[in-house]
Amino acid sequence: MDVVELDPSVYEISKKWFGLREDDRMAVHVADGLKHITDLAKQDPKPQYSAIMFDVDGKDTSVGMSCPPMSFVEVEFLQSVKSLLAPHGVFILNLVCRDLTLQATVLSRVHEVFATAHCLDIASEVNKIVIALVQPVPCMHNDADLHVPAMEWVKGSAVELEKTIVDSAPPAARSNVRFISSMFAKLQLLS
Repeated sequence: MDVVELDPSVYEISKKWFGLREDDRMAVHVADGLKHITDLAKQDPKPQYSAIMFDVDGKDTSVGMSCPPMSFVEVEFLQSVKSLLAPHGVFILNLVCRDLTLQATVLSRVHEVFATAHCLDIASEVNKIVIALVQPVPCMHNDADLHVPAMEWVKGSAVELEKTIVDSAPPAARSNVRFISSMFAKLQLLS
């Protein structure tokens, strides 16, 4: 697992107070996430990840979106993210956006790049969790009866993803990983 954190003080606090430990299963890169992803996408061969997650705080709330900054949801950058995912890879984005027009723009961009995208509302929160898949979900139809196999496939992917990530995550991060993967069971399809 690779973790990218821009702020060295967050990294130091994570080690001191939350038990973050680097080992052969997890490396922390104190770097700009945009540059890190862009540089990885230029490598030949590219590394392949099962999952890429963004929980990036944007300091400029005047745009109507505090997470992530707009540069993280530009189509070209999302294409770089997708190029780093394995064929059954999952992209997970924490979206905090009060501007409904901007939110629709972000979701449209995710749809443009990824084969399948889902959005989870978090009760009583502005946050939405956007989950995008490299490959289309099998049996994805409008008919409710045919929709069930697709959702079961996604839930099965969540169990597999959770095991992979939880096994790699430091103990302090495991509850967050379990929360995200449990949200798969409550998916709402983006229209």
